[in-house]
Amino acid sequence: FGPGAARARTRPPAMPGRGRRVSRWPRAAAALGVGIAVVRLSGAGLATVAPLLGGQVGWRFGQWKQVSDASLGGASAGSLQGATAHAKGADFRGTLDPSLSGPAFAGVAFPAEALSHPLGEMRGLTVDVLEGDGLEYSVAIRMKGSIAGILHQFRFRADGPSTHEMPFKSFVPMRGGNPAPQPAPPLNLDRVESIAVQIDSGAANQRGAFALTLGEMSGILGVEAPERGPPPRETRWTCPACETMNYDEATTCVRCGAARGVETVEKVEAAFAAAKKQKWECAGCGAKNFAAAGECHKCGAPRF
Repeated sequence: FGPGAARARTRPPAMPGRGRRVSRWPRAAAALGVGIAVVRLSGAGLATVAPLLGGQVGWRFGQWKQVSDASLGGASAGSLQGATAHAKGADFRGTLDPSLSGPAFAGVAFPAEALSHPLGEMRGLTVDVLEGDGLEYSVAIRMKGSIAGILHQFRFRADGPSTHEMPFKSFVPMRGGNPAPQPAPPLNLDRVESIAVQIDSGAANQRGAFALTLGEMSGILGVEAPERGPPPRETRWTCPACETMNYDEATTCVRCGAARGVETVEKVEAAFAAAKKQKWECAGCGAKNFAAAGECHKCGAPRF
């Protein structure tokens, strides 16, 4: 995976091996038809999540499929099985071996149609890590009909017990461990074929045995709000002489012609006086107009 891949924001859980569960919300769960819903603290405040795998819904180990560089002649391998030290956890273990196929990768994939809730009604994922080995992993989403080899991925480092928040808008299209050629297909949550947990050799040249223990994978319910640009007052400036709002690229006021950099009261007064002197008189009606005006503000006659 290249440097363009998104990296997860982590926060320590309130209890070892568990995310920060604030309260259970059975009424919301019943209304949404998700069985059990949980309110969690997230980077943006409180978020309602629905368990997808692990925890109360189980990991359903028989439905996971191994994916690795073995399909390309490599020797890496990985598997998912019940955790030995955690009753409801899952151990993702195996070996990365780049000796035969170059960049190595190994993972396990789960069919999206078998998830307990559709991803299209979510805006991201949370993954609880119970134990980690300090290596870098990723959650990868494959879409139906996508160009061969292209996955949307989110990378995270498994340093120890923690919860990783993964907004779908931050998943990066990747191909062969590098950012996918542009224009890359956007992530369409209604066309997801599978979701996987993976590890690869990456830029850090990871290799050898790996071990990651997962507690639960959940979906953050809701739709991502569209991004908004800065408000107009942050992209424009107000003239100190006549208080007209100007576009950021303007160096002088479009109305009175005062310079943008005037700051002191004396300079403001001087700029205003200078602006008044620069006014021109309309030949048609005699009205006074600012220097920057191309036509009379009263009768509409052109300046010249």
